[in-house]
Amino acid sequence: MDDAILRMAAPMYGLGYDDLKQRHREQRIRKMSLIASIVAGVFLIYAVTSTALSIHINNQRKIIADQHLQLEEDYRKQQIKFAQSMSLVSEELLQRGLGQAAVYSARMAMPDSLDDTETPYVPECQYALSNALGIYEVDVFFPEEIIDMPSESFWQGPGDYLFLETYLGGAQVICAAPFKSGYELIITSNSAIYLYDVEDGVLNDYSLSFFSEVPKEHIEAAAFKDDSLYILFSKSDSVVRYKYRSYDGYESAGKGSIEERTALRGKMTEIGDEIKSSDGKYIATRGTDNNLLIYSASDKKHKHCLKKIYDKSGIFCSMKKLEGTDYYLLTYTGKFAYLLDEDLNVIARVSNFYDYSAKKRSFILYHTEYNGLEYELYYMPLIEYEDIIEQADDLLAGFEPSDELIERYQIFKDGE
Repeated sequence: MDDAILRMAAPMYGLGYDDLKQRHREQRIRKMSLIASIVAGVFLIYAVTSTALSIHINNQRKIIADQHLQLEEDYRKQQIKFAQSMSLVSEELLQRGLGQAAVYSARMAMPDSLDDTETPYVPECQYALSNALGIYEVDVFFPEEIIDMPSESFWQGPGDYLFLETYLGGAQVICAAPFKSGYELIITSNSAIYLYDVEDGVLNDYSLSFFSEVPKEHIEAAAFKDDSLYILFSKSDSVVRYKYRSYDGYESAGKGSIEERTALRGKMTEIGDEIKSSDGKYIATRGTDNNLLIYSASDKKHKHCLKKIYDKSGIFCSMKKLEGTDYYLLTYTGKFAYLLDEDLNVIARVSNFYDYSAKKRSFILYHTEYNGLEYELYYMPLIEYEDIIEQADDLLAGFEPSDELIERYQIFKDGE
């Protein structure tokens, strides 16, 4: 409202021009204040609503994120449980002589490399796969594949080797065939393997040393041809081919004696005895129930067991740090020594172990012509995780598990 209108209206209200102008100003101020208050209120309501909504959304996001993390954790736990179960399946299949299936069941639960974040690394699987591949085993019959049933003419009779009759060691003689110069290989129905020294007329039981895993099944038929042992197990419609793995192709490491090997393996232990690792970091104690308890050497009172390792013999001799690596080796009086990773997980076993060469990063394995007194020594290179995986994949090229194995052991085909 302009000044001219205010001057004309002032007499009509009995007011002076200045009074009317002042009242008009106050009204405008009150009106503007009211509008400002309303606008401020609207903004306040909006701000409060937005803040509450933002808090709610953030809370929801946190709940969803927590649920997602929990699902991931649960899924990873299931992956680990599955891998551990497959390692047990692999061990059973290997004892049945099903080498490829044993490799398959362990490999399917393992990451392609240790950098893989999708599939968890489970040491039990590496141990099972190492056993199924026989990574550090030589001078053994190792199950490699299942073949179709050959004709009857394929199988050999037990043969006639001096004192041999129908039964040996309480079991039926299934097969007897030339093995190496001067020796005959004899197989019986209870999965025993004997070597017969033709010249001296001596029969030796080599079941524990010639089989990488002594089969649990009884044998219906067997044949030895071209360094391969073919076995038809009872209650089976397929034949397992065992390939003989010799020391041919491995580099010689010289000769050794039984006295040197005994000294290298360390002293025998009794229950409660302590063995200190070669680097002084750990103390291993022989337990009462076939186990080895490993503690930190700084734990004077042995309150916190870092690792418990079971073995049927329970007699451990030494714990060595392998120079130039993060690995340890447990040696004992049985056939094998155990390879441990830096977290003290058992990841492989080494048969006929003699010593370790830091320069060649190799295990030195011993071999003796049967009944010999002096060892021939050979280098067996230390094999890393990715190399084991590559060996497994090469062996499994074209392999598919049978429907019977899938149903019985709940293993899956690739891609399922």
